[in-house]
Amino acid sequence: MKIPVRQLEMILFHLKRSAHNKLQAAILEEFVPIFVPGAKLLYIGDTKKRELVKDVEFLNELNITVLEHAMLPDLILYQEEKKWLLFIEAYTSTGELTIERVSKIKEYCKDCPKDIEIIFVTAFQTMKKCQQKFLSIAWDTEIWVAEEPTHMIHKNGNKFLDAHSNTISKNK
Repeated sequence: MKIPVRQLEMILFHLKRSAHNKLQAAILEEFVPIFVPGAKLLYIGDTKKRELVKDVEFLNELNITVLEHAMLPDLILYQEEKKWLLFIEAYTSTGELTIERVSKIKEYCKDCPKDIEIIFVTAFQTMKKCQQKFLSIAWDTEIWVAEEPTHMIHKNGNKFLDAHSNTISKNK
């Protein structure tokens, strides 16, 4: 049985049923509309089919050509309006965005246009799961928990990934 995923940027696909893919579906259906509305899906892997969607042409336009599967997170999104390139790991049992993984992905992006901001997000289904891995997640990355979908945690102080940045900046 498959998890239906709504159409995103005219791409329709199905994920096989698994806890991991359920979290990926939550990222697309809850995280994206709140924090990066209109984001273009550049990459998503299924637990069985690693490259379910991969927009090689657009990744090449961003000068991202070398992508090793071991370091690659589960989703790559691009939000054109804010010029955000998001690397999102859907954590269920392994693979949080550690400093090693973030460093490697930054190498992939070294030739990206300078006006693009690279953002790293580790997503969890529950806060309990997040707490188990919190210390190993790299600094200056974001954390999103599906059971609290309207909130984000930034692991380092005053930078916030937020769809309502005007509201936040007025309150500073």
